[in-house]
Amino acid sequence: MTESGNPVGTFTVDVTIADHFRPERTRTVREVMVDTGSDATWISAGILEELGIRRVKRDIIEYANGLQAIRTIGYAIVRVSNRETIDEVVFAEP
Repeated sequence: MTESGNPVGTFTVDVTIADHFRPERTRTVREVMVDTGSDATWISAGILEELGIRRVKRDIIEYANGLQAIRTIGYAIVRVSNRETIDEVVFAEP
């Protein structure tokens, strides 16, 4: 546990994603893996496209094994329980 009492490592949560331009359009994604060492929110490209979330930039992402890839990123409202934020979301590809 960290000082704030949050678990360290990985765990799963249900996440609701919404387009920040049209917050009434939402999709709940069940059992999303949370890695406390990660700095990116990865959501299936199909889900983000279904919600109308725009691809706004490309960035180099480095995986835990050291490999790198260029991925597209957009902005979305991310809700977990009673908390929400606008976050960069990576369009996750198969």
